[in-house]
Amino acid sequence: MDSIGRDHRIVEKVPVLTTQGIRAANTFPMELWLDVQVDRLDAGTATVTLQHGVETVDGAQRITVTSADVRMT
Repeated sequence: MDSIGRDHRIVEKVPVLTTQGIRAANTFPMELWLDVQVDRLDAGTATVTLQHGVETVDGAQRITVTSADVRMT
């Protein structure tokens, strides 16, 4: 979910998104932490670009999320 409440859907091969053992028997949708580049941090929001060619089903590679949804490692 982005900073204004829109859900974003990503359909991608599991190895691109995570090293977790995700199988068809899992419950979907599920939460995953994705690699992103943080482009901008503002008061309470972060504009990020999805990495590794990942995009939403609407073709977005850049989205704005709440800063609480970003982990800096």
